Amino acid sequence: MRSFTKFLIVLVITWVLFTFLLGSGFGNDRIEKKLDGVVSTYRTDVRQLEERNLNQLLIELRRKLNRQDSDVSEITEAIRQLVKRQSFSQIEKNDILGALDKLQSQVTSKGLKEKDPLKILPMITHRSTSPQLAAIIPFGEHQIDVLVSSLIQWGDRDVTACDGIAKSSYRAHLVLYFYFDQSLGDKPAIQRRITDEMKKISWINDCFSKVGFLDGKLPKSDGGKHLDYSWLNKQWSQVFRMDEMADADYFFYIEPDVVAIRDFWLDRIYEEVAWSIDDFWMKGSANRISMDRSFHIDRNAIYKLHDATFQSIFIDRILIETSMPFHRAIGMIFEKMKRGNDSEISLSKEIQHMLYFSDFFQLENDKNFQLEKFKRQHPNVVLVKLVDLKVST
Repeated sequence: MRSFTKFLIVLVITWVLFTFLLGSGFGNDRIEKKLDGVVSTYRTDVRQLEERNLNQLLIELRRKLNRQDSDVSEITEAIRQLVKRQSFSQIEKNDILGALDKLQSQVTSKGLKEKDPLKILPMITHRSTSPQLAAIIPFGEHQIDVLVSSLIQWGDRDVTACDGIAKSSYRAHLVLYFYFDQSLGDKPAIQRRITDEMKKISWINDCFSKVGFLDGKLPKSDGGKHLDYSWLNKQWSQVFRMDEMADADYFFYIEPDVVAIRDFWLDRIYEEVAWSIDDFWMKGSANRISMDRSFHIDRNAIYKLHDATFQSIFIDRILIETSMPFHRAIGMIFEKMKRGNDSEISLSKEIQHMLYFSDFFQLENDKNFQLEKFKRQHPNVVLVKLVDLKVST
């Protein structure tokens, strides 16, 4: 009996050891497979980058250059391989590949300088089917000096607005929008002065395929005074209905007191449209300084034209809004939808991605604002509006 018991004990121990050793082998195989899976999933080699959307790659490339990051070889190679496989004409492929070679050469041979590699990016996005962008500058008679000063600052004094080829490869035009209830036809001296000043500003001719003026043609105000936001909202809303905007796909609303802080800022604005991965109605900066923490995007933003849903949900309602400016009204309407009935809540979820935050612009009211420090902290911002502040380096 004792012998039999010993035999059973030995047999059990042997079986346990055998199972453990065998299991360990299988376990190692499973671990190795899992590790292979992890490595395969997260490997950032060129092949994985090639499979990404070209727009995503271009955006990532710009961000690296903005951060003064010269390690762009993997991204440029991924773009190169993707371009070779896509349906560009041979001329376009040669242009893009040549631009990539030039960019890579500048990055590696003399270090990364903001004006050099960034200047080449428009060459990489040469497309005959690019969307048409209108840059709209709203101004009143009291802002003529500010307008002229900004037109100089935006391209001929502190920064370079665009690369020279933007005029041919980008479809962009400039619109000077004279608002309130006045007409430039009644004030020829104003248009003549602005036109004469623009002849001296070289970047405008370099960057825009055409330049024009628009009248707001707003209803006469009460005694010439604008006591609420109705004039501002009507002025913005009617842009979407103007015959002059029939050929444009988007417009960028840029107030005359905005300051350009980086070279090729206009190229960047155009890229926000041409490279956009998703459709959008409004794209701009989140509210950063207002004590009112409700959702809204600052009015210096990009807007989509000719969209019936955007028109019916927001623009038609803003046309009669008097208590707040249009950009805050968009946020207010959206917030009300989120708290409304079931159909409104459902619609708010469907459209929330159409109101798009981006960091190309920023509203700033820091009394200790220093330009160079700000640029280091916000490498993607190209335009700022300083509230009651002046730029200091």
